[in-house]
Amino acid sequence: MTNFDLGFDPRVTPVIESFEGRKELMPNGVYRAKVTSAERKPTKQCPNCWFWVLQFTIVEGEFAGRSLHFRFNIVNSTPFAEERGRGQLCHYLHCIGNLSPQSEADMCGVPIMITVATRKNTFTGSNGEQVESMVNEIIHVDSCRDQAEPMPW
Repeated sequence: MTNFDLGFDPRVTPVIESFEGRKELMPNGVYRAKVTSAERKPTKQCPNCWFWVLQFTIVEGEFAGRSLHFRFNIVNSTPFAEERGRGQLCHYLHCIGNLSPQSEADMCGVPIMITVATRKNTFTGSNGEQVESMVNEIIHVDSCRDQAEPMPW
């Protein structure tokens, strides 16, 4: 039998229940944030499937510095998940005004407004924060519209 070393003694280490180091959830609402990292990742279930994960960091107010992650399915074995993920990422790219990013860095750094809501995590059973929607304060004209319409805030 080998000696397994955790690097600390869990019998004397204080327990921290939240993986993010805080128990207080952000209230549902609209927050100014920017993407601080973008990463393309493979899925575990499908060998040729992949998604983008964007880390949104709140940039002002009481929760400045808090990060939330959002996953955009791009190639998925479920057509609905793929269609939704591509459409959501397309919306984000419209919000930042860059429909042709050349790198992960091109997807980062533009302040936008995101809607955050608390949802139950079906895997852990606990409540957590989730990005619900996003909009830039600058109005961008989609190719399907003749005129930009103001965002309803």
